Amino acid sequence: MLRLRIFITFLGIIILISCSRHFNNEFMPPRENISPLNAKTIAVLPFENYTNNLNLGKFVRNSFYSHLAVRAFNDVELSSVDKTLQKFKIKKFSPQDKTFIESMGKELLSDYLVFGKVKANKKIFLALYSLNSIEIEITVVDTKLCKTVWEDNIIFEKHDGGVPTSFLSLPFISYSSGMNVKENTTFMLIENACRLLAYRIPSSLI
Repeated sequence: MLRLRIFITFLGIIILISCSRHFNNEFMPPRENISPLNAKTIAVLPFENYTNNLNLGKFVRNSFYSHLAVRAFNDVELSSVDKTLQKFKIKKFSPQDKTFIESMGKELLSDYLVFGKVKANKKIFLALYSLNSIEIEITVVDTKLCKTVWEDNIIFEKHDGGVPTSFLSLPFISYSSGMNVKENTTFMLIENACRLLAYRIPSSLI
C-alpha cells in the first residue's frame, strides 16, 4: 500500500512538471523583410527514419517543409528534390559527402541542403501514466562551401495520466493515458517540433 502511494505521488509530480512545458515565444516565426530576389534557396532532403514507424520520415519531412515555407527562403519543391535524387540514383547521402552536396546544389540551384533525422519516437504506457515523445535532428549545409552552417536537435514529449481520487476514476485516467500514445498525439508532437526547428534557423542565413 505504501509503495502504491509513493508511485501515485511520483506520478502526480511528473504530470505537474509536464504541464508547464512546451509553448513559448519560439513558436512565433521571426520577422523577416527580405525580397525573394535576394533570399537564399533551400532544399529539404528526405529524412532518415530510425523509428519502427515506417511513415514517420515522410511525415516529418512534409511537416518541416510546410513550416519552413513561412520563412523568407526560396524553397525547392520536394518533388523536384526527389526527382533529382532518382535521376542520379542516389539512395544514401550525408552532410559529409562533398561530391553529393556540390552536385545537388548545382542541379537544384540551391544555396543550402537540409539533412534530417527522425531519431526516436518513444512511447510508454503504464495505465495511470504514459509518455509519447519524438526526437528530430536537422543539419543545414552550404552547398558552395560544403560546410555545415546550422545544426539543431529537439525532443518534444507529452505526459498523460493522473492521480485517481477513487476507484471510479481509474478507468477514465487509464483511458486518457492510453490515448496519449496514439498516432494523433505523435503527429501533434511532430508538428510542434518541426515548427520550432523551422523557426529557429537563423535569419542571418537567408
